[in-house]
Amino acid sequence: HHGLEEADQAVVLLPEGLTPRLTRAERDAILAHELSHFSSGDNVTAAIHMLVEALFWFWPPVWLIGARLIAERERACDESVLAEGHDAEVYAQGILKVCRFCIQSPLACASGASGADLAHRVRQIMAGEAVSDLGPARKAMLATALVLALGLPVAAGFVSAPPLMVEMQVRVAAVRLRVAARIEHIAAVSVPI
Repeated sequence: HHGLEEADQAVVLLPEGLTPRLTRAERDAILAHELSHFSSGDNVTAAIHMLVEALFWFWPPVWLIGARLIAERERACDESVLAEGHDAEVYAQGILKVCRFCIQSPLACASGASGADLAHRVRQIMAGEAVSDLGPARKAMLATALVLALGLPVAAGFVSAPPLMVEMQVRVAAVRLRVAARIEHIAAVSVPI
């Protein structure tokens, strides 16, 4: 029996056979990383961007922004793990063990473990590199790039759309702007100013 109070708890599923390969410290660091994703609302951001990618699969900036968002989410979680006091070497070793296990496993597992250029990521963890501070000007530039990447296809549609389609495109544009604002808000919250 599961009560309503349990509905908001995070659950991390690990592939069978992975846990014995990790030391307790490595496992704790990996779980801290995953809980950082949960507390940052990364699953919502990822779902929104996947919807945008599905709608605008033909627009290359959407894919480039998606890759950048994944890299920044992973980097922010890595920094969070280190800020919590986990040892960088232990954490990096745990990530490498997870990747090794996933390569050997016939199952698709740990989808984000090898993402965001693994070698670069491990170097950043070991060097203790902090996420570069995004000032107001850089945040505005990223938000503008996102709005343009999502808005240009809509603008092109307005030019060639029949009158019946204009109202639908206005609604879609409003949704895109809300998505862009949400992504900008999440970026502003997840990266210290």
